[in-house]
Amino acid sequence: MDRRTAVLVALALVAGAQARPMVPGTSPVLQPRVNGTATAAQMRAVQPTFVLMQTVHVLWDLLRLGDVTLDDGTRSRLKLTLGPLAPASTLNAAYAQRVTEALRAELDADALAAVDRTLAAREQRAQALLSRARLATPEGPVGIPLATLSLTVPGGRAAVLRVLSAPHVNPFAVGQSAHLLLRDLLELLGVPEV
Repeated sequence: MDRRTAVLVALALVAGAQARPMVPGTSPVLQPRVNGTATAAQMRAVQPTFVLMQTVHVLWDLLRLGDVTLDDGTRSRLKLTLGPLAPASTLNAAYAQRVTEALRAELDADALAAVDRTLAAREQRAQALLSRARLATPEGPVGIPLATLSLTVPGGRAAVLRVLSAPHVNPFAVGQSAHLLLRDLLELLGVPEV
């Protein structure tokens, strides 16, 4: 990534650092932010949801590109694990963690290693971009964990802020940021459209 692109991405993240997502008829529910970011407690509370979103995204990418192949039994079990996410309107962190653990348990050693490598590579790329861009807001540096999630979670900063502001809302439900990703992954696994 050239310097101009890094600066543009940095400016977009800085501009978004002050934004609070608004849904008509509601008010923001984020706790006071520290240096333009969510509190550590908020981040910990929804971390399993972010991990599930990242894992689904990586698995979709690996299957789509043919970097991972799954046997029919694994595909079938993954369909059973991931299928219930789409129609559910809510998703709590404990359930997100159980789904992630079940998803990972279904993958063979090679597929699991590919998922872990890709997750780590995405995190490293995000960290490198943030390091090169030297992001800062008038209140000080942008929260690195929030900025990293914004670069690694499908849907970007808007999806991250939406999960933080409404942790009970399922990001995989119809109309939510990760629904199309889940739909496409289920399609790759052989599930009719959800």
